[in-house]
Amino acid sequence: MKYVILKLLRDKPRHGYEVMKELEERMHGCYSPSPGTVYPTLQWLEDEGLVKAKEVDGKKVYEITPEGLKFLDEHKDADVDRRYRPELPVPRGLVTLAELRWIGGAALLLVVALNAWVAPALLVPILGVAAWATLMTKEFFVRDWLRAHASAYLLTHMLIMPMIDAYTTGLDWVVARAHAPPGLFYFLAVTFLNGILIEIGRKIRAPEGEREGVDTYTKAWGLRTAPAVWLGALLGSAATAWLATRQTGAGAVSAVLLVVMGVGCAITGADFLRAPSARRSKRIEVASQAWPLFTYSLLGAGPFLLRRFGV
Repeated sequence: MKYVILKLLRDKPRHGYEVMKELEERMHGCYSPSPGTVYPTLQWLEDEGLVKAKEVDGKKVYEITPEGLKFLDEHKDADVDRRYRPELPVPRGLVTLAELRWIGGAALLLVVALNAWVAPALLVPILGVAAWATLMTKEFFVRDWLRAHASAYLLTHMLIMPMIDAYTTGLDWVVARAHAPPGLFYFLAVTFLNGILIEIGRKIRAPEGEREGVDTYTKAWGLRTAPAVWLGALLGSAATAWLATRQTGAGAVSAVLLVVMGVGCAITGADFLRAPSARRSKRIEVASQAWPLFTYSLLGAGPFLLRRFGV
């Protein structure tokens, strides 16, 4: 309840009765909050410094404070998850947001410390990755705009993939003060396109699989556009993966493997385009996970295995 009331007060200051009436309207009359629920919640929010009250025409009007805005931003998805995705760890009570922030902060400090010890030349890149990831958690401070523009959300959030892989590959060639390996650009392009593939693939739903409060690309783009973009990302990933393997001398064999695996994954997208169903959307999600595993294995271990067997 406190998150919902904070959202109402973010829109404009209100007194207690206005809060109750607005809640009832937003619930379409299905729920009428009582004064015994609303006023104690408002008092708790005031005690915590998340709202402040002032007398206006003899009524106590509440408005959100900067601390309340910060609290709302940090818990921006908590109410949505609790209402529409109760199966997730936080709504189930398996872990709290505070614990997740503590774990994330501790992991970041550990990574930066190890980086400073092992590869100080990469301190700036890892801090850049951390800064971008932090902006992602804040939705780049334009959360509502991003949620309304699925393409911008997709691109800004998937840029983290090549940033991470540029850093991890740098542990090899930057630390050794060598030139960037040939094909690095193509490899980073593969990671970016694979990220897009995974992100879209896990958010493609048949009409019967759509859920209120859960963003999907089929809901944002339509039943035909979303799988079509997914297929385009698959094709782009296959093409750039082949260009990357050419730099290692394994282009011919890799091309055959990429075609076989790519066609197998593409069939799932084509099937969904032909007849959307929950079963076919699940197959796309599985293919979205299998394809990156295949390409990373091909680009990572493939050249060594081919040389080992003299192919």
